[in-house]
Amino acid sequence: MIVKEMFVERTKPSILTKEQGITPQQLRAISGLARNLMNYLARSTMSEKKIINACEEAKLSQSKIDTLVNTLKINSEYWRNMLVFSNTQDVYFLTQDMAQQNEMILRTLQEILKLLKGNDGSNSQHFQ
Repeated sequence: MIVKEMFVERTKPSILTKEQGITPQQLRAISGLARNLMNYLARSTMSEKKIINACEEAKLSQSKIDTLVNTLKINSEYWRNMLVFSNTQDVYFLTQDMAQQNEMILRTLQEILKLLKGNDGSNSQHFQ
């Protein structure tokens, strides 16, 4: 419930803490854990079985483990799509920045070349 409200419904933390009767620190802990687990599942770096084992080692009750795992499974496709979209968007913006930088470098090099070829042509012999 909390995970879906945080990541899918985008409910404000102040509202969630009041509705759920938890502290902001508890909400941050839940958020961090859920985010890590969703990332692990989306990237296939941790299996559902390993998550269950980690929860059992942390002495969570079976009902809490089931709730957590089911919440992760139910929302994993949404999370995966969100992760792919945000990563794609990050790469797009990065390539746009790189393209602008490359364009500026190319213009600067062209200006330097003009200067070197420039005046009477005698300087260009030194750079061939």
